[in-house]
Amino acid sequence: MNRPKVLVFIDWFLPGYKAGGPITSMRHMISHLHQEVDFYVVTRNTDYQSNEPYDAPCNKWIHLETYHCYYLKDSDLSKDSLRTVIDSHEFDMFYINGMYSKFFSILPLDLLKADKRPKVVAPRGMLTPSAMAIKPLKKKVFLTLARLSGKYKDVVFHATNEKEKSHVLNQFSKARVLVAPNLGPGLTPRENCSKSKGVLKLIFLGRTAPEKNTLLAIQSLKNIHEGRLELDIVGEVYDRSYHQLCLKEIEGLPENVKVSFKGSIPPDSISNTLQSHHYLFLPTKGENFGHAILESFMCGVPVVISDQTPWSYCQDEGVAFVQKNESNLIEATLRNLMSQNQADYEQICGKVNVFAQNYVKNSAAIEQTKTLFKLN
Repeated sequence: MNRPKVLVFIDWFLPGYKAGGPITSMRHMISHLHQEVDFYVVTRNTDYQSNEPYDAPCNKWIHLETYHCYYLKDSDLSKDSLRTVIDSHEFDMFYINGMYSKFFSILPLDLLKADKRPKVVAPRGMLTPSAMAIKPLKKKVFLTLARLSGKYKDVVFHATNEKEKSHVLNQFSKARVLVAPNLGPGLTPRENCSKSKGVLKLIFLGRTAPEKNTLLAIQSLKNIHEGRLELDIVGEVYDRSYHQLCLKEIEGLPENVKVSFKGSIPPDSISNTLQSHHYLFLPTKGENFGHAILESFMCGVPVVISDQTPWSYCQDEGVAFVQKNESNLIEATLRNLMSQNQADYEQICGKVNVFAQNYVKNSAAIEQTKTLFKLN
């Protein structure tokens, strides 16, 4: 049986990494399913917020190890160029990442409106309440017009959990929605990480933006005057004015607290970077999935997270500290973690290793994802 040919539309993709979750989601999907699905990815030839082109030819299909890729310059993005891509092969179905991108979400659906081949749309968390709170009027107008025009009438939505399914149905009550969790990375064995009482090394792995609550993460450190606490913020700065608020907050922190913005790092550096810290620290306002959290578990690193992610149940597993997004409550949690010694910390890391192994062993995510491509 021939593998189905699937054309994937995504704004930014490998070798880029600065756009975060959507790239990670697609990268893992291809990694797990490339032997059963023939993936063709059309994307920009630059990374997010970059003008530096990739070292790859544009306007032609190139065969990479596990997929085919078609890079487009910004100057070449048009209805005609997308039509050329769509007509370049006899594709069996189409997979569209996101909702609001003109060239990689909206125009593809317009061009495929009369096409009877299956179309899957992955909202990628863009319909969550926290995401809808950003530029709400513009999004409400777009979604209202989409409902009136029947833009999503013949598509299948890919939700990564039941909560996201409910968000889709809130906007499109008659939509067909399939639930398939995002696929995760493989296990990465962790070397022992030394932990002394009174010392805490945290990593915030995510973009600097209001929805990620970077500012609250910093504010929760302002009353910790004893011991030594380090917070490394790893990710793109999405909101410059918000970043300035964060920098101003850092100026008022105690001398024993050090906060550093590290910028984005390539995917192959994430494991080592996580493993050089004691905890992932992510008091996010909301996560559709939370790739950073799963990556952290797969690296043997426990997490401190808000109660606005699908991973809250992990507190019962002893691998996560889940807290409401209030600075005094987060501060109390961090003080508790600072007081841990080596033995305390190793006990938690042992639970993380067991949790990660069981997650990989028992995950039904691959079989659920195959349903999207009618492979089972």
